[in-house]
Amino acid sequence: MRSFLMSGLACLLLSQYAAAAPIAVSSYAYDTSGWLPHSNAAYTDNGYNISDQSPTPTELTNGVLGTTVPSPFSDSQWVGIGPDNDADDGLVQPGLTFDLGTLYELDSLSIHYLSDHPSNGSGVRAPDSVDISFSEDGITYSTPITFTGFLNQEAPFVGTLAFTANVDLTGFSGRFARLEFLNDSPWTFLSEIQFEGNVSQVIPEPSTLVLLGLGLSLMLRKHRRHRAV
Repeated sequence: MRSFLMSGLACLLLSQYAAAAPIAVSSYAYDTSGWLPHSNAAYTDNGYNISDQSPTPTELTNGVLGTTVPSPFSDSQWVGIGPDNDADDGLVQPGLTFDLGTLYELDSLSIHYLSDHPSNGSGVRAPDSVDISFSEDGITYSTPITFTGFLNQEAPFVGTLAFTANVDLTGFSGRFARLEFLNDSPWTFLSEIQFEGNVSQVIPEPSTLVLLGLGLSLMLRKHRRHRAV
């Protein structure tokens, strides 16, 4: 009996501190007021069509990273958003809303992106920033946090490189996540966006844990008295 009670308490405690795991995103959608995937077959997102917003975009969460060999511009795993030739238009490039399927305690976010050397003239550069906000109902969103830690390809290597930006989301939760990228360059190329976290659970307050421990102790004492009779 004692081992059973202690095991139950241990499971309760450990469930609150499980290691974060990759989240299988239920779906995502583009903000149609901003820049969208280009219609070029090599740059589009699963054939996503701007006019009727179909078929369902999937390439940013399919678990497959885009490559740079022989050329990223012939790898359909890269989604090209643009070309935005007006650096001051203020439009998101792109805006994305992810439905994680249920409420999660979030841990981190990984963004796989592309940066070409300026001398190549492609206009593909790392995003300048991304604003990230969260919602439980898909209607009311939290105040955005801004991430600016993207890297760009510079000399001495003159070519195209893939990078992964890792964003710490510790302390944030939600079922929906909104990402709004800004880029002063004509093109943003993304390949994979991965969230990690745990399904949200009610975490007992310290006082609740104390009461739970006292309750288990009383149950154990009663059990011993019953056996002694």
